Amino acid sequence: MIDRLQEFLRSALGNAAPEEASSDEHGVRVAMAALLVEMARADFIEDEEERCALLGLLRAHFSLEKHEAEELLGLADRQADRAVSLQEFTAEIHAALTLPQKLKFLEMLIRVALADGRLDKHERHLLGKIADLIYIPHADYVGLRDRILGSYG
Repeated sequence: MIDRLQEFLRSALGNAAPEEASSDEHGVRVAMAALLVEMARADFIEDEEERCALLGLLRAHFSLEKHEAEELLGLADRQADRAVSLQEFTAEIHAALTLPQKLKFLEMLIRVALADGRLDKHERHLLGKIADLIYIPHADYVGLRDRILGSYG
């Protein structure tokens, strides 16, 4: 299954892309998906709404077919289960993404957390922690969070 996902990523990035770039892109995608999984689990209730939102965000953000997003999500679940800390994911994201891309990712995290209609204190804590670990300025994080929360009413 991992081989199929890697092959998909290679073909999606084009045959001219070097193997290393494909591997790096794959690692960032898995890291992002794993943190989205962690966000869905943060309130200790695995809601179907959060899982569907997570899958939809992966499909839209990475332009994946449903089965490809499900494979990525399965891999992310396993990575999240084995993870010792968030830093193994956040370090890769920090190194690979620009500030606007990090803010887009943080928005994805917030949308997963809000999929069940509320932002739990554990989800809020995890959001702040991830924002810090990927070096998003606090003012940018608070502004983004409050803007999205305001749109949810």
